[in-house]
Amino acid sequence: MASTELTTYIQDELKKGITPEVITANLLSKGWSQADIIAALQSIAPSSKESLPTPPLPPTPGNTQQYYVQQPVPVESKGQHPGRTEGIIGIICAVIALLFFPPVFGTVGIILGIIAHKKGEKTLGLVAIILSAIFLVIGMILGIWVSQNLKQAKSATGMVGQFLFPYT
Repeated sequence: MASTELTTYIQDELKKGITPEVITANLLSKGWSQADIIAALQSIAPSSKESLPTPPLPPTPGNTQQYYVQQPVPVESKGQHPGRTEGIIGIICAVIALLFFPPVFGTVGIILGIIAHKKGEKTLGLVAIILSAIFLVIGMILGIWVSQNLKQAKSATGMVGQFLFPYT
């Protein structure tokens, strides 16, 4: 006759979806005897809709059957990369800063790189910070250069100058 404590424990574990084999291994490791566990499992089986399999015997010198206890394995989800999104957007802002509004996009890229770095994406955050800073400076220089050349092009008196600025 199985004890009510053992039977209640097994019923609770079965409701959680734990297999009889794992329950048996856990109980054996806690010092319960194989006979008590089997008796408790058999006393539960008639009350459940499906019959429970007999758990394997623990390894003994005569029994060469291997017995493994299932342990939950943490699986990393695709969406569990804190800082990755900020790092990627920071790099995109750095590239945009090369041609459009360098002070705005360069600064945003640096800030997003810092956020990504603090969230754990060390490499991606650092790349975003460095690229944003470099492209911010290059974008500012490029903007100044284009501005100077446009002023010179407006004063040009040739076919190209008339084509680019026909109403000046």
